[in-house]
Amino acid sequence: MAGDRSPLRSWGYPDRAILDGNAFPSGKPPFAPFPSVTDVLNAALCPVAALHDLMHGDDTALLGDYPSRGRGDLFHQFVSNLKLSLRGDFGPSDIGPRSSQEGVFRNRFLEFASRRGFGLGDAQNIWQESVEPWVRRKLLQGELDQQDKPGTLFFEITVAAPKVPFQLGTGRRHYPLRGRIDEIDLAKKRIVERTTKSSATEDPPLLKDLQVWLLWSILSSLPANELPVDWQRADFKGFELVVETPNRDFIIDKSGDVFLNKTHSAYAWISDIAISDDLSSNASSVRGTGSFSGSGCGGTISGTTSSSLRPKKSWCDGVSCLGPASYLLGITERKSQSFKGNERLHEAMTDLH
Repeated sequence: MAGDRSPLRSWGYPDRAILDGNAFPSGKPPFAPFPSVTDVLNAALCPVAALHDLMHGDDTALLGDYPSRGRGDLFHQFVSNLKLSLRGDFGPSDIGPRSSQEGVFRNRFLEFASRRGFGLGDAQNIWQESVEPWVRRKLLQGELDQQDKPGTLFFEITVAAPKVPFQLGTGRRHYPLRGRIDEIDLAKKRIVERTTKSSATEDPPLLKDLQVWLLWSILSSLPANELPVDWQRADFKGFELVVETPNRDFIIDKSGDVFLNKTHSAYAWISDIAISDDLSSNASSVRGTGSFSGSGCGGTISGTTSSSLRPKKSWCDGVSCLGPASYLLGITERKSQSFKGNERLHEAMTDLH
């Protein structure tokens, strides 16, 4: 996981002349980007993952060894299609005992996957690995009963805000953030992040808890008059946060400082990578001094850095990143060579590959 960074004094927003289209400066943009939730997760995972994401558009660090995104998309699409169909005259109780219900849902999934270009073999594997355990569990929990309140269940909702507030001590920092929520259930008052990844521990899959918390932070920051009319009475700050895997649901605790610290640190890395003229000096500006060594991010990390970058066996916790993080920090044997501007960043990226 990425080392903690001191929070920024403020985010580098573009000025009004640029936003109004009245200024067209050349060269590197003098403002920070509008990050997605994926950008923030990559920066929280590993600085090199953030570097590849922001500089090369490669945002796949968190996928690890999992299959292509197409399988996950199919799972999401089928769940939303199935839940939205459970209204009116159709429901599990209409198709007999549970064994029959699972068979009906299986046939429905295989047809659904076929229409989206998946072969029978791949579809059957996805059913067995992800969809079947999810369907069986949700049938037992009664979540696939008929939906009595139409208009309360929403899927794949994109949310964004230019200034999402995040607590910092007795004050706040504001950052832009955008993302997509898998499911909003107004009736059950919950926000769901759904994944095909499983977890062998009592914790949700890597950074999925932070992901749903960030999405909730965007939604709960929006003023009521900017929401759809039917949503304006909803108290999103009180909604339950759920990370849903095929085998179990994780209820996420919104309290504490863990998510806040990861968020402030991730935004500091994003700012450094996107607009800093000297990554080396920015890295050394983190609190304190100390040393660390270890392997991670696809290479060996060694050198002198802040005590807040605590020694770790691997910054990526086993997830494959590209290239040694020493290139990003500029604090190894070449620490006298500062990375200034995009030209030096691209040279570093060439070395990484």
